[in-house]
Amino acid sequence: WLDNNGMLLSRDKILEMLTEKGITKDKIIVTYCTGGVRSAWSTSVLTDLGFKVKNYSGSMWEWSASSPDIYPLEISRKEGVGSRGF
Repeated sequence: WLDNNGMLLSRDKILEMLTEKGITKDKIIVTYCTGGVRSAWSTSVLTDLGFKVKNYSGSMWEWSASSPDIYPLEISRKEGVGSRGF
């Protein structure tokens, strides 16, 4: 969601990018990352844009510390929305 200078893209551009990925304001979005910092930032941006957002602040550090029997990690090669998804 940043341009080449590290500035946040316009509201319209971000909304266009999300719409292209099938993300609409009627869906709940859960953000996560490795440690919770990037997901908190994404949550803030998405909330400001009017989306319903929940931040999994424990993110992958918390998830990976849990028992894999209780919280298995499923890996998919499908491109999603995230830091490299745009």
